[in-house]
Amino acid sequence: MFLFKKKKVVLNCYTYRPDVYSYFPIEKSSKHIPEWWKKLPNQIYLTEDTFMQAPTMKSCVGFVNYYNCAIAIPMWSDCKIITNTQKNEINWLFSDQATVAVSHNHGQKGEYLLNSESSYAHMKIDTPWLFQCEEEVNFLFSGNTWSLDTPEKIIIPPGIINYKYQNATNINMFIKMDNTISLLNAGIPYVHVFAMTEREIEIKTHFVDYQQYMAIYSTGVTNFFNKSYYKHKKIMQDKEKQSKCPVSHLFRR
Repeated sequence: MFLFKKKKVVLNCYTYRPDVYSYFPIEKSSKHIPEWWKKLPNQIYLTEDTFMQAPTMKSCVGFVNYYNCAIAIPMWSDCKIITNTQKNEINWLFSDQATVAVSHNHGQKGEYLLNSESSYAHMKIDTPWLFQCEEEVNFLFSGNTWSLDTPEKIIIPPGIINYKYQNATNINMFIKMDNTISLLNAGIPYVHVFAMTEREIEIKTHFVDYQQYMAIYSTGVTNFFNKSYYKHKKIMQDKEKQSKCPVSHLFRR
């Protein structure tokens, strides 16, 4: 009986910024364990009058597995987020003076967060990374609550993405409107990505020029008014089927 090792799933990660490539690479989240967790003792006394010790989160299997399985997208720039309830607006400032963000209209999210005690504004940050995977593998895109000091102020909703048909890694978040300043720190991964497969993931980072970067991003261009992703996906699937057809060469121009 022969046992064959499963082929790794390769996740290619592209950026055109040398600073991001050198200092804030895409890598396993196990390299970004929060400092507060590292400082925890293995056990503590719950009360002063007991000899029994209880384990801390240092031995939490769920936490350890979470960081062992996740892929980190470290923040590449400090960011200040300022909310103003009187003007009903949100503003931001990036230290790199290059990162772009936008805010979508409240109506686009419908009744989501409508009944919460506080009002939230949308913010989408364009990341300097594009992901690409040649296989049909879904990836869970999720906020990293463990790295937020005030998780109730910044909500990063989850979503599932297939990087065979889409390359963007933009970060959507909802910011609590409370007239305060929130700070995102460079180097901290506020987003984790999980490959929804039992196969091992191999991360490959690439530094490319801007022209190559935009060529990879072509799948993210909105050539259509509606359902652009699904229409792009259909075109790519049709081309792939045609390339596998044994007589396709007879119809090439």
